[in-house]
Amino acid sequence: KFPKWDLRGNEIVGISKAYWCSFPDANLSYAYVGTGLTESSNAACPMVFEKPDVVRDGLINVAFVDGSARTIELKNKKPQTCLEIVKDIADPKVIGEKDYAILLKNAEEIDKKAK
Repeated sequence: KFPKWDLRGNEIVGISKAYWCSFPDANLSYAYVGTGLTESSNAACPMVFEKPDVVRDGLINVAFVDGSARTIELKNKKPQTCLEIVKDIADPKVIGEKDYAILLKNAEEIDKKAK
């Protein structure tokens, strides 16, 4: 059974964590790196993004903690890992060192499972 996504314009208002965790990572085109983030996390903190094998022409779709989603142009046009993507799209000076460390850890875990 698929969840009911709560969409409002270009914003994803609600996606349950249980939904993201219910499929093996290998079957998903998106990486969920939001585990451990809180309501007090900076709105610019990425929570979900396309995996490296889905990235085309250096463009990636990203959903953020505040529910907004947009396409971002990566500096590294052909990332090989989720860790590379996090380093490209997240700025620790903007989102904070604590949340940045959480994103890096989650991305590394996804990359380990992909091997």
